[in-house]
This record gives sequence, structure tokens and C-alpha cells, in this order.
Amino acid sequence: MSDQPLPDGDPEPEITHLKRLSVYVESDGEVPARKLRMHIVGYSDADRDESGGKVIAPGQWPESDIVDFMGDSELTDSRFVPPTQLDFPIQRRCIIALRLVGKFWKFRSRDAIKTKARHADKRYYSLRTYEIDGQLRGVAFCAKKPYRRRHDGSYVKHGINLYVDFVQDHFELPVTIDPDIENKGRD
Repeated sequence: MSDQPLPDGDPEPEITHLKRLSVYVESDGEVPARKLRMHIVGYSDADRDESGGKVIAPGQWPESDIVDFMGDSELTDSRFVPPTQLDFPIQRRCIIALRLVGKFWKFRSRDAIKTKARHADKRYYSLRTYEIDGQLRGVAFCAKKPYRRRHDGSYVKHGINLYVDFVQDHFELPVTIDPDIENKGRD
């Protein structure tokens, strides 16, 4: 099945957290670069695995918090320890804000994020986009209540793809980033 756009919708009243994540690229320092590593890291201690994110007013879109996050150029060291550098956990219903760090890439203007399958319950919805320095380098969307653990003890993962363009001068190279979202299902 092809990727599906995120449906529209308002945040559920039970959403009380904002999870802020920065996506960045690290090279090996050689010229030409022989190795690139992508990472997704939490913005503050509230965004680490064991926490669901910054507490927000129930069912409200936290526009000012998201805009402040998008405008902060600091890359903090609130790392979590996922299975790979591109996985990130969701512990509870939340709004997820992602920003691309660096001026060499941007989200695609249409459908910057899509799910890999059509979720009957609209698991992810209400995609909004944000410009940073005149480029579309921030997105936010809602995530419904995570599923509980499977019987074998593993967590349910959901597929989303991030659609970005690497930009140099007037040239753009489209790239699909495929993180796993591990739903640990606390609330």
C-alpha cells in the first residue's frame, strides 16, 4: 500500500503533552564525506523516553510552544536510547513537533509526513508545517493513544515517513527518511 497523508482534525481533549524532537545529520568529518548518520533527539529532559513531553493545556494546540521550539537554534543533548538513531518512542497521546537542524534540507511542501498504512483510527493526524529562516523545516502533528505491549514483550511500532529535500544552491534532492515510532503505551 502506498503512503497515506495525515488526516485533518483537532487535538483530542486527552492530549496533554508536546513531544519536541530535533532531526540532525552528522558526518565523519572527511572530505568528501564517506559516512552520514542521522539522529533524532529530544529537545529537553521532558522529551526523553521516560517522559511523554512537555505538559500542555488539554486538547489545545500549543502554537506558542511549538513556535518557540522551532525558533531555538540550540541542539541540546537530551538524548534517548532508541534501537537506531532514527527511532523515537511515544509514551502517551501527544503532539509531536519535529524540526530539521541545518539549512541544507527542508520538508517537502506537500505531505511532509505520511503514514505507511491507512490506520482505521487515524492514529496520526492534523499535520501542520512551520518555516524556519524562510524554509519549511518544522512540522507538528497529533498522535493518538499508543498501543500496549505485545504478548511477546515487544512494543508496537508504527510507520511514518518524513519527506525532505536536500538543498544546495538551486538544486533539490528528494529523500525519504523512514523512522520507527515505538509506542510504549503508558496512557
